[in-house]
Amino acid sequence: MTDEATSEPGTQADKSELSASIEWFRSLVVMTTALVRLAFAELSLAREDLGRLIMSTMLFLPVLLITWVAISMLGAWIVYEQSESATLGFSAFAAIHVLASLVLLKRISTYRRSLSLPVTRIQLSAIIGEIRRGQDNP
Repeated sequence: MTDEATSEPGTQADKSELSASIEWFRSLVVMTTALVRLAFAELSLAREDLGRLIMSTMLFLPVLLITWVAISMLGAWIVYEQSESATLGFSAFAAIHVLASLVLLKRISTYRRSLSLPVTRIQLSAIIGEIRRGQDNP
């Protein structure tokens, strides 16, 4: 009878732990379902805005290019006004564009390197190395 008495509180504790675990799992399911619904709703809104974003970008790029040329021309004109030499003015215009091109090439090189996923490749190589070492030592 003492065995039944001692096993009774343990069973009650097991039941309360099981109930708590079930309630936690239900809460997790409800939260996950709500998160998925929110994500789908937000994706639907984002899909509608994608067309507007593309159109705005298509309008923005020509304006940006014209602005760049205008600022470059202003710099060249200032050089021309100060030096009274058309050659120096044209050279300043070209130098501005060459400098911008070099900066952009440097940025493109950096982005290309990051797109190769260097850290992921290193990690993958380490994992493959561990697998190979595990196969060599059975």
